Amino acid sequence: MLPWAAVAGLLAVIVLVTVGVVTAFRNQGAGEVVNSDQGQINSQPPENHPPSIKVVSVEPQMPEAGGSLTIRLTGRDPEDDAIAFEYRTGPNSPWQIATDGRVTLSGLQAGILNLEIRARDSAAHVSEVKTLTKEIFAAAPPLAVAPFSADQAKRYQETWAKHLVAKVEIENSLGMKLRFIPPGEFMMGSPQVEIDAVVETHDPWHGWFRSEGPRHPVKVTQAFYLGSCEVTQRQYEDLMGVNPSHFSPTGPGKDAVKDLDTSQFPVEMVSWFDAVDFCNKLSEKEQRLPYYAHDGDGVTILGGTGYRLPTEAEWEYASRAGTTTRWFFGDNETNLSQHAWFSFSAGGRTHRVEGLLANPFGLYDLYGNVWEWCSDWYGEYAAGEVSDPTGPTAGSARVVRGGTHFFDALHCRSALRYADHPMERYHSSGFRVFCGR
Repeated sequence: MLPWAAVAGLLAVIVLVTVGVVTAFRNQGAGEVVNSDQGQINSQPPENHPPSIKVVSVEPQMPEAGGSLTIRLTGRDPEDDAIAFEYRTGPNSPWQIATDGRVTLSGLQAGILNLEIRARDSAAHVSEVKTLTKEIFAAAPPLAVAPFSADQAKRYQETWAKHLVAKVEIENSLGMKLRFIPPGEFMMGSPQVEIDAVVETHDPWHGWFRSEGPRHPVKVTQAFYLGSCEVTQRQYEDLMGVNPSHFSPTGPGKDAVKDLDTSQFPVEMVSWFDAVDFCNKLSEKEQRLPYYAHDGDGVTILGGTGYRLPTEAEWEYASRAGTTTRWFFGDNETNLSQHAWFSFSAGGRTHRVEGLLANPFGLYDLYGNVWEWCSDWYGEYAAGEVSDPTGPTAGSARVVRGGTHFFDALHCRSALRYADHPMERYHSSGFRVFCGR
């Protein structure tokens, strides 16, 4: 048997060992490690919580060779540490600091750009590397600056369509054909000498004729699509479920079109509001964001990607197609009957669309047949150079363009302006649609 003194000593050793083991387990549970050789306690390295990174914007959306590209970045750190953004243009390129979260690249080269980005916090934690891929397009073709010939008009169309990876002509869900119109510059309105000449022969219209001045330079900065012809009775009825036209088998003018298929005649008896509703419904049909919001007698411009009416600047630019003459074919009105249904040739009624010659951009029936509603309120022209004008912000009448089937040649010119209350409906009022790319 052990002496009591030895037993007591042994028990003391066992208690100390047990307390040490428990302490070690407790310390390990608290995230610490016991160094059994040196009797020291070391902390484990903290977990890695990297920051996040996100692209806020890229401008422009279609960067061109020789130009610049700006990318704005944002992100956050889970520990609320300060973060910096870094970027490089290839795996072998050095990382650079994006000052204020902005990357600006200049002197771009045509091709595919792969930009690597990452975030780094003050604790040296680094986010995963993200790659932003962007196509850099070849330098843009020159703008279509009038005057230019019919052959040049076609070349501008084809060159710009190729540059923007677009088609010269598209067909939508209603079977409408729309023609590509390139960006460009032209002189809008009539020169004063022409205004004075037409006022002398048509005195009752002198106010409208004088509104064609002052002639002024206009830039159309964006390419767009415009209906190759006016909206037809069939297209309108297919979408809206009704054909309001005067010159239709059931309309008040049915005797004038007896035994004729009017489905390809332009729809008429439509107000400006009716045209807006048509554009919105067509936008919804094709899952485009509507351009308008129509509430009672009020219309708000939403600016969506959907269909709309052209501005009168867009209408005149597309109508002229590079020309500076009264009509896109020249100044000789005897040739108008080859291009338009007007008082001399129409017989007092509308006619099938696309039955005559088109202008150099491939647009039909720009003169005569029916007035075409434009998006603008009617107002006086600005005297200086303007870009993408949209007309006054308010008014009492909306612009119509192009003349009608019962007007003479001088009332069917590219520069002629007229306007009407947006709720009015006539057997001479129709429209064609505009669509952005």
